[in-house]
Amino acid sequence: MTNSLIPNIDNLKIELEQSFSISEVKQIVAESQAEYLKVIRGVKNYITTMTKEKDSEITRLEGKLREVAKEADKAKEKLIQKQQTEKVNQRLQKEKEAEIARLQGETQKALLSSEKKEIEQLKAERNQLRTTTEEQENFLER
Repeated sequence: MTNSLIPNIDNLKIELEQSFSISEVKQIVAESQAEYLKVIRGVKNYITTMTKEKDSEITRLEGKLREVAKEADKAKEKLIQKQQTEKVNQRLQKEKEAEIARLQGETQKALLSSEKKEIEQLKAERNQLRTTTEEQENFLER
């Protein structure tokens, strides 16, 4: 009810009092107030209903938000685990590559050492053959 209606109501009350008896006016005012009360109760019920609906909607959305937050936390946890796994895999790959490089170096050293020994052995055999050949030449020259 707006403030502009109050003077109109007061004017109507004055007219009613002049046209009707006091008991009739009381009855009319009571009926009018009962109608206003019905309207106010209807508005109150509507507001209460809307409030309950909105509260239900808020509760539903909060639940949905919690679900989405849980899913986001799970996805974040999976991502962190994946990143940790990738770091471990990268570290293992580097260790593997370092081990391969070390083994290749050892293999190459072993091959070089073996080749050096073989060369030394061949040199020794050649020197032995030279010595033997020289001895035979000396023997034949006598």
